[in-house]
Amino acid sequence: YAGTELSEQSFGICVYGEDLNSSVDDQEELMELSIYPNPSEDGVFYLRNAENVEEITIYDVALKQVEHKTNSVEVIDLSKHNSGVYFVRCTSTSGNEVIRKVVKR
Repeated sequence: YAGTELSEQSFGICVYGEDLNSSVDDQEELMELSIYPNPSEDGVFYLRNAENVEEITIYDVALKQVEHKTNSVEVIDLSKHNSGVYFVRCTSTSGNEVIRKVVKR
């Protein structure tokens, strides 16, 4: 996944979670997902209500992928990255996606 970029078009689709083949319950649970603390001073974030999250992909403001995780998705460590705004794309086990914005100070 290194170097994979997220296009503006796919970004818009992910934000709205337009997956008509998945259950409404899964979509609602994914919308309950929160990431804290936000902003973070040290670049370490924790996911709450992430039971259905199978993978996370993190993008910088240029929509370039900087991290990808498929195991232990409860913690996001951006400590080695520069301060700034990042987008976290969370994909559920049924393929639904939601994007959250995080700030590393």
